[in-house]
Formats: sequence, C-alpha cells, structure tokens
Amino acid sequence: MSDFDTAQICLNGHIICSGIKVHPEKKQKYCQLCGSETITKCNHCSTDIRGNYTPGQYNPTPMDKIPPPYCYSCGKPFPWTESKINSIKELTDEIESLTNEDKESLKNSIADIISNTPRTELGANRIKKYLSKAGKEVSQGFRDILVDIASETAKKILFPTQ
Repeated sequence: MSDFDTAQICLNGHIICSGIKVHPEKKQKYCQLCGSETITKCNHCSTDIRGNYTPGQYNPTPMDKIPPPYCYSCGKPFPWTESKINSIKELTDEIESLTNEDKESLKNSIADIISNTPRTELGANRIKKYLSKAGKEVSQGFRDILVDIASETAKKILFPTQ
C-alpha cells in the first residue's frame, strides 16, 4: 500500500522532519533554527501535513526542501505561507513611489502567483511592473520573500535569470 508520511514543520516553514511516522525520534516541539513551535497538522482542518511519499515500505520519496504552501485537504494556507503573504503586503505599504491604487493592485496580485492558475501570468507581470517603480532594495526584499512561495510559472516571469 502506498501512503504519505506526516511532515513536521515549524510555523516559519522550516522542515523538521518529512517522515515523522517512520522517524518519531526526530519529533521536536520547537524549531532549532528559529525557536518557533512545530506542527504536524493543518491548523484549519487538522489533517496531517503530507511528508515523504512511501510506495510500499521501501525507498521513500523525499519531500521537497520547500514546505507546501497550502493544505491539500482544505486548501487553506499554512502559517508560513500566511506569514510571507502578510510580510509582502506590509512591504507593499512601504513603497512610497506607488499610489494607493497601485498598492492595492499589487497586494491583490500576490495571491495570483502562489499557485498556478489562469491568473498567475497576469499577477506576475503586474508585480514585475510595480516593482520596476519601487527601486532595487524593495524589489530585492520582494524577491527574498516570494522565491519560497511563488509558483514555478511566476518565478520564471519575476526572476528570469534564475
């Protein structure tokens, strides 16, 4: 029987263990990198966070190095995704060269780039347009936050040299 193990991830998105059922000895209450609490279940629906995929009993497929942005069961964002979205929105408010209308449009485009949807390209191109007005330091701040949560399609548009 094929199944997913359970991952343990801290509230800031550091993967503690991607196979806590197989390696219960690795379970820890707090993250050794940032000190925040760790979770193994979605805090909206209590479904286990998917970790390693184990076909049968042997050769588990390792989880990506980046934690999942959304719960596969309820579709809601995990705490680390919510935190990054909120950080981007706060950073948007700091961009003095944008009008309030531009800032709202930029904030609304953030949700469009996190997962691949028909609006991903539109959202990525809008963000790119607004960041060109924002200056190098702000653009770098956006890049540092978005690189972990943006979809692959959005990354290709936003960061073409990577």
